Amino acid sequence: MDWYKRISKIVPPNEFVLSNPVIVGEQVDEDISSHWFIVGHDGNGDYISIDLHQERSGKCYDSFWDRHGVLGDCPVIAKSFTELLNQLVKNKGERWYWLKEDFESLGDAYDDIVENESLR
Repeated sequence: MDWYKRISKIVPPNEFVLSNPVIVGEQVDEDISSHWFIVGHDGNGDYISIDLHQERSGKCYDSFWDRHGVLGDCPVIAKSFTELLNQLVKNKGERWYWLKEDFESLGDAYDDIVENESLR
């Protein structure tokens, strides 16, 4: 089976762009997602974002169209780009690895933000 054809695509440099304009149609400067860039996609409107804010640099998020930037529904799927790549390869494209029942939660993108009461 050609599992490598079913996994999400890690984007080339020219597609490494801000997530919000692509996913929600506009840049939302007052939200933490204003620092997120698209790092992968599946070609069907589901994305993976990486956070480039200096305090959260490298965290990767599930940026599927229905949960991107949604407080409490935006899971951290990797703590670094390296971890993301390792998990995608290890999973062999069977499923999005963070949607599997045995995935150990890494928290939500907004967990630390809510505690600090600042969305930027």
